[in-house]
Amino acid sequence: MLLDAHVAQDGDTAWSLTSDEERAWFLEDSQRTGDTVDPLPFFDRRARPHPVGTLLQAVRLTGAWRTVPRTVFVEALQ
Repeated sequence: MLLDAHVAQDGDTAWSLTSDEERAWFLEDSQRTGDTVDPLPFFDRRARPHPVGTLLQAVRLTGAWRTVPRTVFVEALQ
């Protein structure tokens, strides 16, 4: 089950899966802090800064998830 998530493919990064607006936010925060991005304004107040390097690291996936008999996608609108 994916809950309000991007469906990544082999080689994708958080950077490549986000919008121009989110990428601008990543850049603004990382320029201010040097190495992290702050949680988005709608994140839980307990969320903490995230290392910017992890947003650029490519995910390695085999595609085995495609063999799962049932896939459910849920979009959280509010």
